[in-house]
Amino acid sequence: MERYIKQIKLDLLGEVGQEKLFKSNVLIVGCGGLGSPVVDYLSRAGVGKIGIIDYDKVEISNLHRQSIFFEKDVGIKKVISAKKYIKKVNSKIKVDIYDQSFGEKNASDLVSRYKIIVDCTDDISTRYLICDITKKLNKIHVYAALHKNQGQLSVFNYQNGPNYRFIFPSFNESSNILNCNDVGVLGTLPGILGILQANEVIKIILGQDEVLSGKIMIIDLLKNEFKLLNITEKISNKSNDKTSLMSLNKNSISLDTIHNIKRKIFVDLRNFDEKPRINNKKVLTIPLDSIENKFNNISKNKNIIFFCASGKRSLIASQIIKKKFNVKTYSLNEGADKFKLWLNEK
Repeated sequence: MERYIKQIKLDLLGEVGQEKLFKSNVLIVGCGGLGSPVVDYLSRAGVGKIGIIDYDKVEISNLHRQSIFFEKDVGIKKVISAKKYIKKVNSKIKVDIYDQSFGEKNASDLVSRYKIIVDCTDDISTRYLICDITKKLNKIHVYAALHKNQGQLSVFNYQNGPNYRFIFPSFNESSNILNCNDVGVLGTLPGILGILQANEVIKIILGQDEVLSGKIMIIDLLKNEFKLLNITEKISNKSNDKTSLMSLNKNSISLDTIHNIKRKIFVDLRNFDEKPRINNKKVLTIPLDSIENKFNNISKNKNIIFFCASGKRSLIASQIIKKKFNVKTYSLNEGADKFKLWLNEK
């Protein structure tokens, strides 16, 4: 009682809520910039059983953002250091560690042991695997991703809500998708996102209504912007049949049907250092983090088709620009590689 008295005093928690935390179990996939604050705050909150899977060792370059590691941990397996950290913070927590990569061979077995899966990976193929396994086993998927000074957060597969593929159906494994090792990351960003992930986990365990299911939070730390986009809405017909889901994909378009769009202009949302570069008078290059400020450079009389490396950023830009400027926008399903081939054939 003394340890948790400050949160037990809260109406949303109380002794009953604290008992729910004690009895809960969570698997954290990845123990890096996102996983560190998740590990830290869930153990401090009193989550009874925490599983951690990661195969990396602590490196000196991790320390600026991975808050549970110290200089003395460099060269040691992350899961081992993480378990020691948890035990120093809260010796009553049960900790299961898995010094291995999360893959198709072990995913089902691991996920089946836990109720909530926290996606702290920076590998997109692993994220799709988490999506598919959590959907199959009906487990909750708490998601976050980041790029430079921007990030996003959502909860998938929660109470019949959408999953990750509902927003981002697929990706091209050959696309040039960059992670924080390639382009860098502001150290405070994964800390903030990881705490928000831990907060969503606690809300889920406590049965709170305002969980980020059917919504995606977009964060830009340099602009001090926090945007909440609805990615689903309920539609009831007269017969009160099944609830339908509508996603950001409703304005998506493929190269096969692009000829149906008249008076179009293409906007490349990739950063200037991403390849392949596309030089065409109908293509503007405006990175996603600049799209709102530079949107006035785009003709409002044309249909705007956004594209990027995989279709992920184009979905976000399409939603943001459509909502803010009330213009017609599309998100190209295919990435820049296929789009360039399509242009060359024209």
